Amino acid sequence: MSESWFFYVDDSSNERHDVLSAVGVSMSRWNQDLRGWLDFRKEPAAEHGLPVAYELHASKFVSGRGHPHEDSRRPINWDRALRRTIYERALDMTVGLDLPVLSVHREGSQRRMALYRALLDRLDVWLADHEALGVVVMDG
Repeated sequence: MSESWFFYVDDSSNERHDVLSAVGVSMSRWNQDLRGWLDFRKEPAAEHGLPVAYELHASKFVSGRGHPHEDSRRPINWDRALRRTIYERALDMTVGLDLPVLSVHREGSQRRMALYRALLDRLDVWLADHEALGVVVMDG
């Protein structure tokens, strides 16, 4: 086996659709990638008062819900364009890390467990193709 990976799995859903996605991080680059992410998170903290640990969920952060800063007058609390810019910078930063992202989707009445099985099958294929081992970490 050539490499080992962590895969972080999270879900997103609404009334009609469910998506499961897995983002992979090479264990050999874990520290380097984490350092890059933490260094990035310091920028909007210094520039706009966005706490480093504040989650950048699109449905909440980009839409303008929630107040990341205790001072309600700070633009980070109400400026959707600013939030969108920060979010896009975060996406650009993660693209630069070249992390594999695998996703599966279901619509309608398909059982949720079948969706998890489909994602695990996709992960198995990816790992086999890369002659690698993986550890899966589920959100929640």
